[in-house]
Amino acid sequence: MILNKHEKEILALIKKAHSCKTIELNEQTNLSPATVRRIINKLAELSLVTKLWGGVQINEVNQPKPVHKKSEKYFVEKLNKNKELKEKIASRSLEFLSDGDSVYISSGSTASLIPQMCQKEVIFMTNNTNVITSFLDPKVTVMMLSGQYDAKHSSLAGNLTLLSMENLYSTHSFVGCTALHPISGATTDIYQEGIINKTMLHKSMGRKVIIADHTKIGLGSHFCFARPGDFDTIITDRKTDKTIIKQFIELDIEVIIVDSL
Repeated sequence: MILNKHEKEILALIKKAHSCKTIELNEQTNLSPATVRRIINKLAELSLVTKLWGGVQINEVNQPKPVHKKSEKYFVEKLNKNKELKEKIASRSLEFLSDGDSVYISSGSTASLIPQMCQKEVIFMTNNTNVITSFLDPKVTVMMLSGQYDAKHSSLAGNLTLLSMENLYSTHSFVGCTALHPISGATTDIYQEGIINKTMLHKSMGRKVIIADHTKIGLGSHFCFARPGDFDTIITDRKTDKTIIKQFIELDIEVIIVDSL
């Protein structure tokens, strides 16, 4: 759900004043009282504002919580965690693809499932080495980027990876992350991975998609590679905090929800 022009205007006025009377919004926008009330009700349903007697106030966005990791897991451990949920996110991602597409796929366990589950004539351009060690449909083509191999994360990164991406543009890009929040954006704990992810999003001519299950949303990690606006779509699951989903919607990000287990 995306806010329309008048809804954005009302929300911006409330943000600027922090709180204001409904009659003031009527006067500043030249909208009818009924229209302003309808918009305020919608914004309240989205948890963006709180209705007051005769007025309204903005809801503050909570700061991201840091990612806590006792010890970093190897790729195979990550792949097996919440695997059915990751498969649902990957399956929903495939609905955007058509025969003839060229698609950037980032490192990460959820991202690696997209080529594995694809049955269309699609070229996947990726630094995710798990893709080429998996069984793929004969229609699928994989173009591996070059770079320094990281066995722990089953990925390639570094200057050679960036160089191999220089003249490659995608129809869509699907990028994973360590954490995702409306304030801090999409973040990772690996700097080089962040640079690759940022480039993949920048080189997409179509959808710029962040794929992340509920365990990653509402958190923040060390290196930001994309702010809201650098991506236009999030695919996640129903266990994701509804308040945060609504905050992304306010930022004109399409949030697609798959069923949780």
